[in-house]
Amino acid sequence: METMFQQKNSAVWFCTVFFIPSSLLFLSFFLAQVAKSYIHLHSSYVVQWERRIRRKNEKKRAKAERAKEAQQNAEVASKSAENAASDDVKVPSSPDEENNGFNTISYTEEEE
Repeated sequence: METMFQQKNSAVWFCTVFFIPSSLLFLSFFLAQVAKSYIHLHSSYVVQWERRIRRKNEKKRAKAERAKEAQQNAEVASKSAENAASDDVKVPSSPDEENNGFNTISYTEEEE
């Protein structure tokens, strides 16, 4: 069976010895660089994702801590309000009772 193009021995040797190995070498280096750049790009995105997730977690943690502190403050305030309400606080019914035993002395000009 005859081929359409005649193959010369030199062309076969050229492809076997030079072209195929050099193209394989070039493609392997090229694909290695493509893989390296993809890994670098992917790692930078992973770092961004990690930062974003950490920020969200820090915000959630801070919000939970603030809610816990607010709840504790509310409990303390309610306990102190209960304690204050349970103490006997005497409300003065007349202005004389407001003085709490202090006598006011008023002088006139003649007495001096």
